Amino acid sequence: MTVISGPTVITEPGFYRIGTDVFDTHVPVWLDIRVSNVIIDGNGHTIDGVDKDGTYGIRVRGNGPLSNITIQNLTVLDFAYGIGLFDTSHSRIVWVSASSNTYDGILIVGGSDNVIECSVIHQDDDGINLTATNRTLVANNNITENVRGSGIHLSQGCDEVTLLGNLVGANDEGIEIEDASNSTIRANRITASRYFGLNLTTAENLTVVDNYFNNWVNVRAPIGPFTGVWSQEARAGTNVVGHNFIGGNYWGAPDGTGFSDMTPDWDGDGFVNSFYMLPDRIGIDRLPLSTSPALLADTTVPVPAATLASLPPAGAQGPTATPSSSLIPLPVIFHSSVIPAPFDHPGFLRGGMFRTTFRVDRTASQINSRN
Repeated sequence: MTVISGPTVITEPGFYRIGTDVFDTHVPVWLDIRVSNVIIDGNGHTIDGVDKDGTYGIRVRGNGPLSNITIQNLTVLDFAYGIGLFDTSHSRIVWVSASSNTYDGILIVGGSDNVIECSVIHQDDDGINLTATNRTLVANNNITENVRGSGIHLSQGCDEVTLLGNLVGANDEGIEIEDASNSTIRANRITASRYFGLNLTTAENLTVVDNYFNNWVNVRAPIGPFTGVWSQEARAGTNVVGHNFIGGNYWGAPDGTGFSDMTPDWDGDGFVNSFYMLPDRIGIDRLPLSTSPALLADTTVPVPAATLASLPPAGAQGPTATPSSSLIPLPVIFHSSVIPAPFDHPGFLRGGMFRTTFRVDRTASQINSRN
């Protein structure tokens, strides 16, 4: 292990540990990695610059392609670029805080099969900027208040990028897809964006499923060619709002008037009972999410006069029935433990209606059958 205590150029593979905090450094590149197979452990330290144009806290760039770089457990702030990887593959950035950098918190240009995870990206221009990179995973990061740009930005033909489980909040634009193909945006919470939750320019085969959108404008329609999908067939699993099936996205608004906020989920399966048409008709979310309980619902059902006349006396055990819907076959179990004399029960309403709680037991195939 080699301890780093000042500006360093790394030209030998190995394990390096930062041994001190650094504040207001004026060097153009504080840590310059020019070789493959390097681990940088920040040991919880901070590298702080002075916002000078063209500077890097950490830069990974060799004379040719590099690979197997790990950067972990450090804070980098007040540079032009917090961390920059160029033509680098099979590398990982984890447990990093990249904040208050003039342009990008983390920049990856070229390369493939990289991972950015479990990091805090805050108050940069673009929080994470991916340019012409393939098969990069951005997962479980907290990406907030990046202004003049986007929380996450994909451009120049990114391919097979996955954005998974990130908290993307209060950025100018949550996620910007300027140019990407075969990429996936899944299980992210994209909220409080100043302009757009998802800003699309051009994309091919983009998958956007199981995300929570809550912005004044959730999606800006693309101005260039676009193909993509906004939902998948329902499958069992905990979705982004905590219910039991994964399908489409939650479409909210800050004032509670979003599509998913306002559209009912009559059958209590966790999906609203209507399709959602994306702006400019660029696609359809066939299973928009609801925040309603996935298993319990409160309803009223008509009670025929003959049934009312035949109800058992007070103290008797009520019936159990399994009715079915004319629209969707639902196994429904009514629970009424005690039914007093007719019209004496608080569950009865005027006009021969009875209020009850029922459990909806549904399978993914039953949900998919409605589409």
